[in-house]
Amino acid sequence: MHTDRFKDIECISGGQLIDRLSSDYQRDGMDETIVICRSNKRANLYNQGIRNTILYREDELNVGDMLMVVKNNYYWTEKLKNFDFIANGEIVKVNRIYKVYELYGFRFADVLLSFPDYDDLELDVKVIMNTLHSEAPALSLADQERLFELASEDYAHLSRKRERIEQIR
Repeated sequence: MHTDRFKDIECISGGQLIDRLSSDYQRDGMDETIVICRSNKRANLYNQGIRNTILYREDELNVGDMLMVVKNNYYWTEKLKNFDFIANGEIVKVNRIYKVYELYGFRFADVLLSFPDYDDLELDVKVIMNTLHSEAPALSLADQERLFELASEDYAHLSRKRERIEQIR
């Protein structure tokens, strides 16, 4: 990879990552340092190493964690005027964790997120915790369908699918 045209981009090996990242975090800060890799699998490995070795975070999700949105979402922003939707690739910060729970065989967290690119706008949302360790870029289609079917069972008394979808939201 040719990075010599950019003073602030450097290609390093996985073995160098922890030491280099520690010094970059101290010198430039976490907000000015980013790790880019080629696969979700490697991203998960790096993330665990960074969380455990540099940040000393052992919980699955912590206040202060930076997350990346993996699917466009229009639901949580319906009532906001200047924020149409939460976009895939958006970076968010966890400001508060209200509760973590299991439902329909999936783990969820109710959290308060802020959006640094939108003047730290805050929103209360649900996060599907299963995606935090997934090697896929988002919840698989099969898991999405399974979640929908299991949630639909709670609204089986509603005869129209559209009504069930509204209630599930």
